[in-house]
Amino acid sequence: MPQDVLDRRIQKTLHFLQKALAELIAEKDYDDITIQDILDRANVGRSTFYAHFENKDQLVRSILELLNERYEDGIRRMESGQKAYETNSDHMPFGVLQFVEQHQDLFKAMLGKQGRNNAPNPFADYLFVLTREHFRQMLRPRYDDPLRIEMAAHYYANALIGAMVWWLENDRVYPAEDFAQYLNQLTLPGVKAVFGE
Repeated sequence: MPQDVLDRRIQKTLHFLQKALAELIAEKDYDDITIQDILDRANVGRSTFYAHFENKDQLVRSILELLNERYEDGIRRMESGQKAYETNSDHMPFGVLQFVEQHQDLFKAMLGKQGRNNAPNPFADYLFVLTREHFRQMLRPRYDDPLRIEMAAHYYANALIGAMVWWLENDRVYPAEDFAQYLNQLTLPGVKAVFGE
């Protein structure tokens, strides 16, 4: 079988598994979802699942790791000396929002579940880690206060998630680029004030 056909089949299988997990997250708590639930929903065999993933956490990460691409441009700018807090932060929500927009069914399920109760949400946890690293990269040269950076990251990530829930539930009423600017106008002044900027 040609490699490109095999690759497409693998991608299709991964898509079915990711979609199944997203649908299940919309229906029940993440901790209550079993591998068998995912297999039944995706109509995929157990051996196929384990050929790609060790557990459901790895399946979630296969989705969430795609978000890393949205941070790479900002990280490259920071590494090249463009460490302006505002400049790099401007690109952070826009990249995430573009990605969420492209995979809106998946994230509507994941974020909607987060919005309905206080159950742990792997997307929220992952976004917090990315936000914290983003802040550390930008602020490390000037600030050595890990607790304050962590507090700011929690604030920003939770504000972003709450706003995205609203955005998705309202059919993305604003274009991603405009919405990203509104989010920064709401959040960045407070974060900057905490760090004396």
